[in-house]
Amino acid sequence: QIFKKTTIGALSGLVSEDGGKKFWVISGDRSKFGEPRIYEYRLQLQPKSKKQPFVMKPLRVVSLSVNQSESAHHSTQSKPETFSPVIDLEAISLLPWGDFLVSNTGDLNRKPWVLPQILDVKKDGTILRDFPVPQAFIPDKAVKQTKGLKGHLTFEGMAALPDGKTWLVAAEGPLVQDHPAIRRLTMYHSTEAWKLEPKEQYIYPIETRSSGSIDFPRGISDIVFIGPTTFLSLERVIVITSAGPEF
Repeated sequence: QIFKKTTIGALSGLVSEDGGKKFWVISGDRSKFGEPRIYEYRLQLQPKSKKQPFVMKPLRVVSLSVNQSESAHHSTQSKPETFSPVIDLEAISLLPWGDFLVSNTGDLNRKPWVLPQILDVKKDGTILRDFPVPQAFIPDKAVKQTKGLKGHLTFEGMAALPDGKTWLVAAEGPLVQDHPAIRRLTMYHSTEAWKLEPKEQYIYPIETRSSGSIDFPRGISDIVFIGPTTFLSLERVIVITSAGPEF
């Protein structure tokens, strides 16, 4: 669908507002069809229609300026010249002060590397700041990588806890230094206004699927809390066949 001169597609995550009447939906098309962007959707009920009792209609698109994106960098990096352009947005939530909390999963298949990020984005698309990322996710610059993300398989799912001050962020794939059947869950806490810090990390064991001599590990696609300490996770496995990828 074309909306406001943008192509809607590859939608990766959403968060509701106004009691579920408004939805913010993030595009994860890796900037193939436009700038990194977030769409505002409105839920419209159609009680007289049995086939389609409700519809989701796009109302607005919020673009994250590429120039602003390129200036967003990791505060955890020692050298200020290491910049990470935002290209692969995956998850979205809302911060207590009204901004978006979004994740960039990063990509080591690009040059220069795109590092994983957790970003504070205003409702007009302005990137205000990036929050610290645990050092375990940051790749080293050794000839043979010994730590950090693989490819682009980090921050894929994000969910706010019921207290509204804590977020659980799930990595889709394993880190270089981890066992292939391990995923990391990172808990971010809002310790004070305008500030988020990663505190606890949890191990999430996951099944693997084999086909002959090839292993196809599952990945965490999204998470959502259904109670103070209980959440649902959506997993997927991608198997490449002669007919193409199967999820």
